[in-house]
Amino acid sequence: MIIKEYSGIFFCLADENRNIIYNKISKSGSISLYPDIFFKHPFEEGELNAPDIYDTAAELLRSHGSAHCVFLSLTDRNALCDIAKSIASLFERAVHSLSVDDDAAKAINTLCNDLELSATMSASLKQIFTYYAACGNDVMELINDTYQAFRLPVGSKKEGKAIYAGLYQHIMD
Repeated sequence: MIIKEYSGIFFCLADENRNIIYNKISKSGSISLYPDIFFKHPFEEGELNAPDIYDTAAELLRSHGSAHCVFLSLTDRNALCDIAKSIASLFERAVHSLSVDDDAAKAINTLCNDLELSATMSASLKQIFTYYAACGNDVMELINDTYQAFRLPVGSKKEGKAIYAGLYQHIMD
C-alpha cells in the first residue's frame, strides 16, 4: 500500500489496478473497518479483503480519524495527486465554512439537542453537515427547513431518530 498525505488527509492506494474507493476493509470474515466517505466521487465503492492492509488502515484511522483517511485503488497511479488535491479541497472548504460560521455550529448543536440524539448520532449528524457544506450547500438553510417541516423539539427519541434518518438520506442522495 502506498500512503500519500495531502493537506492533512492520508490517501492509501491499494494495488488492485481498478478505480474503486473502499468503504470496507476486512482482515477476516468477522473483522472489518468502515472508513467514512463523505464526499462525492466518480468511483465504484467496494470492499478490500487484505489482512496486511487492514492493520495499516486500523492504525491510520486510530491516529488520524476516519475523516482524514481515504482508501482507494486506481488504474492510473499518476492520477492520485490530482484526485487527492480535489478531495482535500472539498474537506478544507467544509471545515472552513463550519468553523468560521459560529452560528452554523451552534445551530447544529441546537438541532442535535432538539432531536434528542445520542452522542454517536450527534457526531454523525455533524459529519454529514460537514459533507453537505463541502458540496457547496447552505447548512443554515437546511436546518431552517428542518425546523419548518417538523415541530421541534421532538416529543421522543424515536421521533428524533426518524428525522435524523430523513436528514441523512436527504444529504447522502
